[in-house]
Amino acid sequence: MGDSVEIPDNMPQPQEVYLDQLEILKGILKVKKELHISFTIENKPVENNHLKGTMLDRLKANSPYNLFFTTIPKSPDTSKEQNAITFTDLLCPSLGKLKCSLQINFMIDIDWLLKQYKARNLHEKPLTILYGDDWPDMVEFMNRFCPNVKYHFVKMKDPFGCHHSKVGVYVYEDNSVRIVISTANLYYEDWNHYNQGLWVSPVCPKLPEGSTEKDGESPTGFKEHFLKYLQTYNLGILKEWIEYVKNADFSQVKVALVYSAPGKYYPNSNGNHLHRVASLLSKHCNLPKKMTPNSEGPLSWGIMAQASS
Repeated sequence: MGDSVEIPDNMPQPQEVYLDQLEILKGILKVKKELHISFTIENKPVENNHLKGTMLDRLKANSPYNLFFTTIPKSPDTSKEQNAITFTDLLCPSLGKLKCSLQINFMIDIDWLLKQYKARNLHEKPLTILYGDDWPDMVEFMNRFCPNVKYHFVKMKDPFGCHHSKVGVYVYEDNSVRIVISTANLYYEDWNHYNQGLWVSPVCPKLPEGSTEKDGESPTGFKEHFLKYLQTYNLGILKEWIEYVKNADFSQVKVALVYSAPGKYYPNSNGNHLHRVASLLSKHCNLPKKMTPNSEGPLSWGIMAQASS
């Protein structure tokens, strides 16, 4: 939200209403960044409890769901849980020898992020970032001090949309791939003060020579949908990452991917998360019949939903 925005003339409310709302959002983001700055003294990588074994050990122990949560330093008990990890755990050598990585996120503090890589002696490995919010002097910092970092600021066409994806793609020396999808921005506060969730994929080996991108598909179609998600950006900076994914075997990935992208969508089209969820539920969810002759059945059930930033 660093640049000025133009409000389209065809919006239903007066332009002043939207400008006021944008000012409120800017204020919220400013507070978050000021909070981050106040924690710079503590801003150092957090090592996890070594008694729990390597990250690969924990990944096997948490199979098949592969769900993890971030540790909270001020709540020491969180570091003792088998499914609690820090960012540096995602870079554990037990997962593979890292070749390069891609981080797609909303808010990225590049200084904090590179310190996490440095803790594993990986700070000089090629890193590509896509981000949706510009930190002060971030581009100047990367141009001066981060020769291994490629970057792209994702600016939304809609003044009220924001680039909120939180995805990591890790490529290893053997060209195998691992995907991490989380709820956390890449800065100190999100990884140390809040309990964030992460899904970590199994390693996806490189396909044999001569394979096509349709080979190595997941039983849930994860590979196809992840490729379509990356392709919606239409960015040259992602071409090599799309190729890595095309050439990887996702057959051991047993979860379905739901993503959203800007645009107008209809049922059975890609890119709209609500239509996608409806399709998945229709295919895989069998509702029970009426429990008694007088019950209203599943149609009477309430629905719990959450919608937030």
